[in-house]
Amino acid sequence: MSIADLINGQKPEGVEEIVVAAMLSAARPFYFAGLQIHKTLYRKGWKKIHKLPCRVICMGNLTLGGSGKTPATIMATQMLCDFGARVAILSRGYKRAKKTKEPVIVSDENRLLASPAESGDEPFLLARSLPGTPVIVCADRYQGGMEAIKRFKPDIIILDDGFQHWRLARDCDIVCIDSCQPLKNLKLFPRGALRETPAALARAHAALFTRVDEPQKIAEQVQYIRSFNRTLPVFYLRYNLNECIPLSKGAAPLSAQDLETKQVFLFCGIARPESFFRLAAQHARRIAGTLALPDHVHYDKDCLRELSHAFSRTNADYLLTTEKDAVKLESAGLPRIPVYYFRLNTQLLGENASDEFLKILLEA
Repeated sequence: MSIADLINGQKPEGVEEIVVAAMLSAARPFYFAGLQIHKTLYRKGWKKIHKLPCRVICMGNLTLGGSGKTPATIMATQMLCDFGARVAILSRGYKRAKKTKEPVIVSDENRLLASPAESGDEPFLLARSLPGTPVIVCADRYQGGMEAIKRFKPDIIILDDGFQHWRLARDCDIVCIDSCQPLKNLKLFPRGALRETPAALARAHAALFTRVDEPQKIAEQVQYIRSFNRTLPVFYLRYNLNECIPLSKGAAPLSAQDLETKQVFLFCGIARPESFFRLAAQHARRIAGTLALPDHVHYDKDCLRELSHAFSRTNADYLLTTEKDAVKLESAGLPRIPVYYFRLNTQLLGENASDEFLKILLEA
């Protein structure tokens, strides 16, 4: 069991794991105290909050990864662009291989300009999924935002993953919550997946539950978050697996019949691999095996060799992964094995939900 597993709340098994888990639990009060001091420095004006000269919308969360921010950001951007707004996306480029202090323009209004290594897998996926929308990566979000304004003159900047980023002022905070990971079951970092306590929902403008099939099934979760913000608007986002696309150019997409009759091996390097495995299993009926790799995994030679061995060992007909993994595999020198990836469609559930969500994006 890795430290990441212990941080995410898994029960320790051996003596060494019990000791590490106890140390992480003991560190929790110090993390909480540091968090409160950090917030106070900004609230009291002892550290400066920078304001960009345009509307800033944050798509954030309360947990360490895996809350569905990227599909939600794509959906929100598409809604704003359809409304007629000029939108740019700003990200810190978490775990990009090639780091620089200067802003990196991942894409402009016309084309992709950076690789996944230069931008990070999620910003690159955002840029590829949203042609015509500039995507900028910079560790200093204010500097990146000013660069976006200088180059592209957006009406709105969407801040990808910035709910805990106090240095940059926002006009609207949307908090994404994974419906498969109820907040009431989570504990604070470092012996838990919470970046901050659910009390932080008091400063949110809306909560967006992701991976929802039927809203009534998570009524208890909604009641729980409303105990921290009674008037918080709540929305529900369903994921639909749309196309099954080949990584190799020229190959045909997998049909529904292929997914039902062929042996498929599933793999991914995301924060919540079980969510992908569960969703994929609704379409791929014959699962030959699964492989959960670390989040933001770098597909090096050893990793590619492991995938090749898994393909041979399980007698699978195809390997199937996420689009986030696919953007890195395209340039990784993958052996000649049939790899496909699912493309997600998202759907806001509820009558008038799209109009209400757009209104919050524009006016909250």
